[in-house]
Amino acid sequence: MQRQPINKSHSRRGSLYISVMVVSVIVSLVAVSSLHIARLSLDISQASDDQVIAEQMARSAVEFAVNRINSDGSWRTTYTNDTETPVGGYTIGDGNFTFKLVDPDGDLSDDDADGVWLSGIGQAGDARFVETVFLQPTGQPLSCLEPAFHCGGNITASSTVNLTTNQDISSNGNITATATGSSVEGDAEAVGTIDGNITGSSTTITARRMPSDTAFEYYLANGTWIDASVLPSGVLGTKALEEVVLSPSSNPFGTQTNAEGIYVIDCAGFGLSVCNLRICGTVVIVNPESVCGLARSIYGKAFVPNYPVLMVQGDFLCQMTTSPLEESTFAVNFNPVGSPYEGSEDSDMVDVYPSRIEGLVYVSGEFNFVADAQDSDFDGCVICGSSRMNSDAEFLYRSTFYDYPPPGFASGNPMRIAPGTWHRTSIP
Repeated sequence: MQRQPINKSHSRRGSLYISVMVVSVIVSLVAVSSLHIARLSLDISQASDDQVIAEQMARSAVEFAVNRINSDGSWRTTYTNDTETPVGGYTIGDGNFTFKLVDPDGDLSDDDADGVWLSGIGQAGDARFVETVFLQPTGQPLSCLEPAFHCGGNITASSTVNLTTNQDISSNGNITATATGSSVEGDAEAVGTIDGNITGSSTTITARRMPSDTAFEYYLANGTWIDASVLPSGVLGTKALEEVVLSPSSNPFGTQTNAEGIYVIDCAGFGLSVCNLRICGTVVIVNPESVCGLARSIYGKAFVPNYPVLMVQGDFLCQMTTSPLEESTFAVNFNPVGSPYEGSEDSDMVDVYPSRIEGLVYVSGEFNFVADAQDSDFDGCVICGSSRMNSDAEFLYRSTFYDYPPPGFASGNPMRIAPGTWHRTSIP
């Protein structure tokens, strides 16, 4: 039987049809995908634009709020603590912003020496952005900066204790120097009674303003933190800050230094002795244990002229001596290159320094001058919440801190953004 020839043209036409259909489907899928990608890109672009606008709104909110605060002498009662304002916000173009003020003690109006946290909140579409800064009062200096030594509570000199000043020793309570051999050699000022051996004038005053709870905020935000656990063992407690130089170029306990010489130590869980060292900066101590304090020979002076040399958030001991700080005694160079003393820096270990703290000292709790046969010398201004005067002390006065109050030691407007505190925070 003769075979029929295969019609190859029909086969080719079928294959071509299928190929065209496949290509059409692919083109359609590509078109749909392209539209989806284009739409997704538009959404992403819009979201990106919204984020940028929200960021701009947040920054604008901060600037707007600072201007409003400084043009309103009653702003502490105008606004409510930790509350966004205004209701509905301010709308600019496609963006909107609000702001809120938070006083750490929960009350905006109780103390115009309190710093406050300001949050600017920006929004655009679904994007929300928050910028936060700390505002510090920079108006009038606190009156506690006027005397050489001021205590928020009573000052009582124990037996044979002599307190010497070239200006005033001041108390928001009473001053008593009636114990055998005790005296205040200089002028005394107190809200309450002044009794005993006072060699200068005795003046009744109104209570002087003390620093607020926010006085430490600037220094905590801008300081370099030293881990207390890396410190060596000491004489007053389990840890010691001793036989070193702390300065803007010298931090023996870490790789990071601080341009303003601000170093912060959290003592939680540790005692701490600060002794036999030179401070060219500001040492801030928080959470001090029961055995934390100054001891032996110390020369301290702030690097920034009107900054504190020592700030303690809590109680602190004082058991200094007037014996000079000698490099040869400790085999330590206290004025190495980068940390000059009165303009001099070297590489030897033969220099001698006075044992004295020159500058502002603030202890928010009790400053306990431990009973011993030594003197403690201060040249500047010393402020404490309360005191126990069981050893001799000399308080010389410098008006630098009243004339140019450092962060945390002024009250009222204008409110300024504290350097180093501007940061992004979580969305409220």
